[in-house]
Amino acid sequence: MAKTEGEPTPAVPDAAAAARNLIDRLSPENGERAVLSAIYQCDGAELTLRHASLLIGPPEVADVPWGRWRSDSTARLHPRFDELSQLPPDILASDAPTADGTELVAGRASLDVEDARRLLAEVLERGEVPAVGPLPGARAPLAAPDAFLHVFPRLWTPASRLVAQANRPLRGFLLPRVHRLDELLVKDRWTVEGVTVFDGAWSALGIAMPYEGHRFDPPAHGLLVGRLERRAWFDDVKGDGDFNLYELHVGLEPDRIDIADLEVELEEWADGELANSRRLLLGELGLGARAGEQRVLVALPTLGRGLAHEARLYDREGTLLDRTQRSKLVERIISTMRVAAENGQTALHTFTAGEKVVPAVTERLDRLDRLEQDYRDLMEQGLSERIVRDRNSAITAVHNHLAGAPGEIWIMDPYFGAASGDWDVLRGLNVSVKILTGRPGKSPPSAFKNVEVRRWNGPGKSPPFHDRSYLWEGRGLSVGTSPSGFGIRDTRVDRLRQTEAERMRADFQHYWNSGDFLPA
Repeated sequence: MAKTEGEPTPAVPDAAAAARNLIDRLSPENGERAVLSAIYQCDGAELTLRHASLLIGPPEVADVPWGRWRSDSTARLHPRFDELSQLPPDILASDAPTADGTELVAGRASLDVEDARRLLAEVLERGEVPAVGPLPGARAPLAAPDAFLHVFPRLWTPASRLVAQANRPLRGFLLPRVHRLDELLVKDRWTVEGVTVFDGAWSALGIAMPYEGHRFDPPAHGLLVGRLERRAWFDDVKGDGDFNLYELHVGLEPDRIDIADLEVELEEWADGELANSRRLLLGELGLGARAGEQRVLVALPTLGRGLAHEARLYDREGTLLDRTQRSKLVERIISTMRVAAENGQTALHTFTAGEKVVPAVTERLDRLDRLEQDYRDLMEQGLSERIVRDRNSAITAVHNHLAGAPGEIWIMDPYFGAASGDWDVLRGLNVSVKILTGRPGKSPPSAFKNVEVRRWNGPGKSPPFHDRSYLWEGRGLSVGTSPSGFGIRDTRVDRLRQTEAERMRADFQHYWNSGDFLPA
């Protein structure tokens, strides 16, 4: 074991302010919680931090161990789900076993965000992690972070191994150990709170530690502090079983982002070379009614067997939200079992599931031609929601978008309310709606108590806008005609980018307060 004696204890001037600044950079929200997951190494009579994460996220992260969190998030049961169900959220493994006998203390503790700030301040000021929950205090000889990181649990890196069960990407920073400790292998079974847990570090703490029979590069040495993504991420990625489709299960918080404002990119690689790459805006696919959906399946055509896949998820502004490791789909599993016979001898029995098939180049070319048509079909399926030709389809398309809008909706339409049917796009909406319209517009019917209308009363015949815009925080729609024109002529329904929507919202607010529009 590498000696830790004489390691400097870092000191940061005004550590409390530094901790506040670092945590505030993560933009935590009211009600969010933090979880400390840590592995400490016994060094004589004291403990020293080896691997740890301090993650901030939705309050539910504090309720269950990380392996259970991942199972609940993906709707795919963890292999040891029954064991994890017996564990409380705050846990301690005081005798976490290793292959060489090195003593470890490991555990998980939940805390408030303000407590996380205080904990980080002690780490920065004193070089110590205070006791929290069942976890004892420990020395933490850490250096200051040198970059703000984007960590993806599905992308195998030293930092991501510290959050291997978080399932969502995160933004944060790593405080590395001043000196690394020798690498070690942990045992594959831990006793945690009286429960025997297979791969306890991974399942209970979310820290991927190499163990006998499963060796890989170790996690980063130090403390990773971060906040989980709250907009959208990949819940799961897998094949359809027939190697025709690659299934991207997108998780999201619908009050923060609309599925129509996301883009996915899928790459297929053959022997380290790019064979196919596609990037699709999900708002251009046939998504239908989607308000409140927390998990959406996007199934994309592929070139078939034998290829490695890598997927990325972006928002409409081009920000990378999540990405996956480049990997192949499983085609064949070969399992060998040693069976004892009555005579004391043993025999090996091999079982095979699936088959490995190497496609010919002609098959790849045929698949590529079909792929082009498959993607065209995907895009055409979405045309009915983007170019609408009858009244009911147009009302449904606009209403589906508005139903997913968080908070107040603002509408600029110089003819809205002139016809009684205009109000149909707003039926069933419970949020406040404000409308700026022209002189022909009328006040809302009595049933629409959540709607406030102001009509143009300024100089000239028409208000200072022509396009029909539906706006809410961060997003919006541009629609080719007023609802009274739906079905009379083809209408295009188009999502606005955030920068466009913010500019138009500023215009709306200016017009609303200008005095040129009066209550209808």
